[in-house]
Amino acid sequence: MKLNEQINRHDDLLSGITYDDLITAVQSNEPEVTEQAIMKTLEAMISDNLKDCRYLVKQNMEWIKKQI
Repeated sequence: MKLNEQINRHDDLLSGITYDDLITAVQSNEPEVTEQAIMKTLEAMISDNLKDCRYLVKQNMEWIKKQI
């Protein structure tokens, strides 16, 4: 799916992760709240964000190149 008709140069490539997002994800997915569980959850959230970012860039590569 190409998104270039909908994007703007000022759109975010990476969505933000709030403390609330992290806390909610840990509460929902981890049976025990530990430093390791929190960091594992954070790493997974960052990894998912990076995958989404890469997808968007790949899908819109031609549009990006035209902007340069």
